[in-house]
Amino acid sequence: MPSTAACSAVHWLARVITSALAACVGKSSTLVISPSGTTESASNPEYTITDAYLESFTPINSTIGELATVEVTFTGGTFARDIV
Repeated sequence: MPSTAACSAVHWLARVITSALAACVGKSSTLVISPSGTTESASNPEYTITDAYLESFTPINSTIGELATVEVTFTGGTFARDIV
C-alpha cells in the first residue's frame, strides 16, 4: 500500500495537470511527448506537435467498476519526430 505522502503527491500532481489542461481548452499549444522521459535516441524518439488546438478535455471519463481515464482531444498542428 502506498504511503500517505506518495498518495498526496499523486493527488497534487493530478490537480496541477487538470488545472493546466483545463486552462488550455480553446487555445493552441505546443506538445512535447517523450515516451520514456530520458534522452532522445533512435529507439526513444521525442515527438513535438506545434500549434495543436486543445478542442476538449474530460478529466474523468468512467463508470463505476471500470478503469477511469482522461480524454484530451487536440486538432491540427505540425508533427515532428526528433531523434537527435
